[in-house]
Amino acid sequence: MTRTERRSLGRFDTPRPLAQAVTDWAVRSKSDRVLEPSSGGGIIVQSIASRLKELGGDEVGTQIVACDIDPRAMAETSRCVTAALPNLVLGNFLALDLEHLGGRMFDSVVGNPPYVRLHTMDTASREAARRSLPESHLLNAKASLWAYFPLHAFKFLKTGGRMSWILPETLLHSDYGKQMLRWSAQNFSRCIAVSLRERCFKVDGAKERVVILLLEGAGTPAVRETEMVEYESAVECIAALNRMTQNDSPSLPQLNGHAVPHLVSSEAAAAAAALEETGDFIRLGDLATIRIGVVTGDNRFFVMSDQQRKAAKLSTRHFKPVVSRFADLGDGLEHDRVVVKDEPSNQEIRNLLLSPKPESIDKNLLSFMAGYSEEEIKNNKTMQKRPYWQCPTLGQVPHAFLRYMGKSAPRLVLNTAQTYCTNTIHGVFFNDGITETTQRAICLALHSSYCRLSAEFEGRQYGSGVLKLEPSEAARLSVPASASVLSALARKWNQLSKRAKRDGWESIVGEIDETILSNSSRLAKKLPLLRVRAILQRVRQRRTGIILRMVDKTHQ
Repeated sequence: MTRTERRSLGRFDTPRPLAQAVTDWAVRSKSDRVLEPSSGGGIIVQSIASRLKELGGDEVGTQIVACDIDPRAMAETSRCVTAALPNLVLGNFLALDLEHLGGRMFDSVVGNPPYVRLHTMDTASREAARRSLPESHLLNAKASLWAYFPLHAFKFLKTGGRMSWILPETLLHSDYGKQMLRWSAQNFSRCIAVSLRERCFKVDGAKERVVILLLEGAGTPAVRETEMVEYESAVECIAALNRMTQNDSPSLPQLNGHAVPHLVSSEAAAAAAALEETGDFIRLGDLATIRIGVVTGDNRFFVMSDQQRKAAKLSTRHFKPVVSRFADLGDGLEHDRVVVKDEPSNQEIRNLLLSPKPESIDKNLLSFMAGYSEEEIKNNKTMQKRPYWQCPTLGQVPHAFLRYMGKSAPRLVLNTAQTYCTNTIHGVFFNDGITETTQRAICLALHSSYCRLSAEFEGRQYGSGVLKLEPSEAARLSVPASASVLSALARKWNQLSKRAKRDGWESIVGEIDETILSNSSRLAKKLPLLRVRAILQRVRQRRTGIILRMVDKTHQ
């Protein structure tokens, strides 16, 4: 299979030693009946057969049922376990019932489900996934394909049975991942999440790190919270899993709230609690509403530079000013004019959003829109939702722009130029009554080390080292916002905003931090700046794999 074919199926084969360790934890008896819902190349099936033989099983083939939607996977599985050929079921596991699986319940389930995101799932796959849920509220509609597999497999598990799953790290950060962890604790007597920092599927082109979810005692709610532990290497993880196969394996630390601080250190966990409990902070969502920017359905068509507009002979009256890339805003804290790049390539910024009136009959406009075929419009879900496919829904102009994804910290830039933004940027709409002066102070506060640390705790971390904040996560950011702090920051706006524009926004972080601390004695005691910076460095190093040097540029 090509890498592209693997990615379309969400197939990333488990390294055999890890597959064996995960299987050994789940399969405990020579008579166990075992289900593998997405066999892929058959590596986990091979591990199940090996485990049953090790335990003394003599009818191994009849004890295993393996499923996959891809005929090639079925062929690979049959080739690698010819000595104990399992029952192979070709089909979408999420559409199968117990009769398809032999009519008998299972003692254990072991799986590495397909890593397919929602936006790459076709309509049939989405519908089958939603129908598979025991109750629709168990997972929100944004869940990726892999999240449905444990919930569907649970229907076929005996009381007291076990499941072990190799899942993407999104389990710890996404809303639907947290829903799954809550569901696990409600349906299993013990839940263990083992985070693995080494990228197991890198050879197949997947940067995502994995979490191994171990569930035992099906049908009995957990007494403790989800237990959690992390290992840097697969070798360490495998050794730990082997120790966990003992029935009397010791309890592990319980996951309490956010996964990241829990895994980093007890100091990080205490800092996360302080960000929520100390009265000097307020949620960004209490100050403003955060929404995604304008969804066009095809930014390459709707967003263009003035040079492209002229080439298409389109009138400026069909356009609205827009920010389509956060990088176009530069290092300043305020977007107060249309930015033009100063690059050797002389390539202009795409800062015009095509937004014609529905009734427009401009000849050049009609000619340009004819470049989109009826078939393309019909297949574009975003355009189909609009009364007029060529007219993106604009909504209100945001008060500020929030960078929500990148390897560095999130940033806030005030929108005094009154432009729109595309969905590559979040729009921030401050509550009524929040003055321009207060908005400036909030903008500075959001660039503090305290808010940057909050972003590391609230956001979701991807295998490539990227930190992402969905609107709901951005709304949970802890912002230093006591009256004295905001007043002091507002007085420094002119000085700091000029320096940020000249020297880069990171040059002002130190002075923002010092201003916050000098106006909050309680915060200085509860969360000293040196501790915050040390934790921030460690958390970012964990996310990116790069050791960062925190530079205090207060007096530069």
